[in-house]
Amino acid sequence: MWGFGVYLMHLADYLSRRKYNKQKMKTCDVCSQKFDSLEEMEKHRRDSHPNVPPREASA
Repeated sequence: MWGFGVYLMHLADYLSRRKYNKQKMKTCDVCSQKFDSLEEMEKHRRDSHPNVPPREASA
């Protein structure tokens, strides 16, 4: 039974890291595509959606 407990601990650790990583992803507000960084998302937005006005800077 000890092996199953270790498996569950590793599974819980994996799922918590996965959830944390999802929260850090940036999403294009035009097409909902997800990106790892804000820079990648902004480049995508400039290249893929040139006719959409720029986003408001959040203060």
